Amino acid sequence: MSIRALLDHPLSQRVLPFNRVQTGNGPVKVRGLTRPMKKIFFRRFKRPLKRKTSSSKRTGIKVHRQIEVYAKTGKLPAKAHAFARQAVEFIEKKHLGAVLASEVPLLSTKGRFLTHADLICERAGELTVVSLKTGYSNPLNSGKATCDHLPGVKNSYLTHHQVQLGLEVACVERDYGVEVKRAYILYVGFGPKKKLKVVPLAPWVRNMQDHLLETMAKHKNVG
Repeated sequence: MSIRALLDHPLSQRVLPFNRVQTGNGPVKVRGLTRPMKKIFFRRFKRPLKRKTSSSKRTGIKVHRQIEVYAKTGKLPAKAHAFARQAVEFIEKKHLGAVLASEVPLLSTKGRFLTHADLICERAGELTVVSLKTGYSNPLNSGKATCDHLPGVKNSYLTHHQVQLGLEVACVERDYGVEVKRAYILYVGFGPKKKLKVVPLAPWVRNMQDHLLETMAKHKNVG
């Protein structure tokens, strides 16, 4: 299925600005994804004491906006940030998308949340979901605590990002009925050398799609 069909899906058409959804009784505010996800799965998370960021929040916003321009026009702004260029170089090198869409609204009736995918790429009818992360450095996978509702899984930044991407993919496949061929987390400007780090969606997350959605739905009042 094409990106256009995804955007034209009845679920997407119900999405309004400011995390609202059109219902038969008028607009209703719907919870997002990241905040309830953290409360449901990652309550016991402790930030690494020595965690250093490689960029500011302002840089992250700037990079996301430049990627939006690329998705709409096929070109980055003339003075695009190096982190945005890293993401685009990967997409073009992998030939992921002849058609791209950014900030794609995803409404999950099964998981009871509304989110937006950073980037969805399409080539020959195959879809790739991309999650962009800026400002991260090692340790990504450190953490002594385990996750709630995910037995034996380490409670780390990497797990947070995997579950977030996994829920986005689950929404596309379970709510929209569209297959996602591949999915990646792109850590742009990663670490002291500010390189690109690419992490595919983990198989264990793929295999737990229904469990993730069902757990989110069971805790529908967590926002």
